[in-house]
Amino acid sequence: MGNTIFFSFLGTNDYVPLRYGLGDKFTTSQREPFVQAAILQYLRSVKDEPQRVVTALTKVARNKRWEALSSRFEQLGFRPEPVDIPDGKSEEELWAIFARIGACLGEKDCVVLDLTHGFRTLPVTSVLALSFFRHALSLDHVQVYYGAAEALGDLQSLRKKPEEEIERLVAPIFDLTPMYALPDWSEAVAEWQRTGRADGILERVTPYTKALRREMQAQAPQALTGLPKKLQLLGDALTLVRQDQVAKAASDVVTALDQASQEIAAHARLEPLRHVLGQVRGSVERLKASYGSWADLSDDYLYHQLDIACWLGDHKRIVEAFSVLRELVTSCAVRIAVSAGIGTVGDAPPSDKRFRGEVDGVMAALTGAVQAGRGPEGPLADKLKAWLDAHPPVAKCYQQAYQPVQRTRNRLDHCWIGDEHARERFNDQSLARVQQRFGEAVEAVRALVGATNKTTTKLTAAPGGSVFLNVSNHPVATWQPRQVEAAVQLGFGEPTDLPGGVGEVDPELDGSEVEGLARDIAERAMAAGAQGAFVATEPTLGFALVRELRRRGIRCFAATTRREVTTTQVEDGSTVKQSRFAFVRWREYPDDAS
Repeated sequence: MGNTIFFSFLGTNDYVPLRYGLGDKFTTSQREPFVQAAILQYLRSVKDEPQRVVTALTKVARNKRWEALSSRFEQLGFRPEPVDIPDGKSEEELWAIFARIGACLGEKDCVVLDLTHGFRTLPVTSVLALSFFRHALSLDHVQVYYGAAEALGDLQSLRKKPEEEIERLVAPIFDLTPMYALPDWSEAVAEWQRTGRADGILERVTPYTKALRREMQAQAPQALTGLPKKLQLLGDALTLVRQDQVAKAASDVVTALDQASQEIAAHARLEPLRHVLGQVRGSVERLKASYGSWADLSDDYLYHQLDIACWLGDHKRIVEAFSVLRELVTSCAVRIAVSAGIGTVGDAPPSDKRFRGEVDGVMAALTGAVQAGRGPEGPLADKLKAWLDAHPPVAKCYQQAYQPVQRTRNRLDHCWIGDEHARERFNDQSLARVQQRFGEAVEAVRALVGATNKTTTKLTAAPGGSVFLNVSNHPVATWQPRQVEAAVQLGFGEPTDLPGGVGEVDPELDGSEVEGLARDIAERAMAAGAQGAFVATEPTLGFALVRELRRRGIRCFAATTRREVTTTQVEDGSTVKQSRFAFVRWREYPDDAS
């Protein structure tokens, strides 16, 4: 970070000494002839004291007022830095002022701009200069203030007032930083609309939200100031191609946007944001979805993945878009395999990468999507071939989707390395050609998803519906009402005890035996229709269980509690302490638990 610079202008008028204040946050203890002194005292009070105090002044202002102002700066403990500027009577002089403002600044400086005594075009010139240098010099942030003595009346009227009346007056200082920073919203949203990346929103809008918090304090709009972070999380999920996180992140953004819209309605100063927030909502809405666990590979999930791919393609994020399409083709293959009676590959369930990889490869060979010397053999290939023979349209759709997606995805993932790929000429139409292939691939995958949805079903649907499974030695009947209610609100179904229970874990078991026990419990959980589970067991079994359950697409949760202690005094004068653990919330096990 560079220096904090206080930059102001000096006029030629004889100013009326007044007390100044920023709402209920700050008021000067004495009357000040120069608003600059009042703003500096405010900055000192909020521990934002500048290292440099720069004043732009014309020749007339220097001769008439500079000695008094510089003396006041020194009294406050600041070293004044005068910068001579022309009168601004021509475009050439305005450009000279623009350049001299820039010459006062350094990279990553923070700037506090006082517009109060900027004459005629100087306020506009200074704001435009800072808007330019904010990017050119990577200024950390810019604050803008204006001392509105005229709010108390014109100067002539003020001079005629009795001293005791003037002593009671407080001239307002307006914090114009939110207004100055408002264009950052439109610039950042334009970048989001163009690229689908939220880095700019977090970077550019943070000064605005900080200014709102500083000015409005407890009344600052919480949803609006928290929105950039939620957009950043959605942008990160898209960049990392986290297919399991995009829907939730998008839903969180839409919720925050709706809440922010209500806040905007209550604050006139926020009204301009309605225009840009509406654009963000329209962009994010299509990324929302509700489909339960991704590992179910439900119809809604498959179509949502197609929506993500199209969204990325629309934003020219072709590499990520093809990655999503490629995994979507594989997900269709997994649905087909399960419908063909394939429950595991080795000990790998359908959500495991081994299951997905082997099924995808066999499907590609059986449908002719790839050329193989000898066709695949074995029980896996036999079951898939029998199913595909009974559903030839699906086999055709798989071949037509697999080939264009795999071919282009390989080129992109391997940076066009290899003689075959490098032979394709690179010119100003190269991207357009790939985008055209993407459009054709999308339609082929759309046809495959439609055919898959008609002939197969999602993976973990249980005849009696899904449940939130209690994988612990604490029966649901003993849960607190709040715990049961919170479990239902997770959306996985009614909390249900694991059939057969967990039982005691023999302390003599070694690691491999514990893993076998975890696999057995996980299979029982699948058979019970679990989509979510409360896991609270012996530590090593719990670790293995979370891994096995998540491999099968079952989300795992822990119950957080708060210890409540009551003390009772008995007749003999002694005290008895009783502890009760009150349920607080369900916390999902983090990703690295698997």
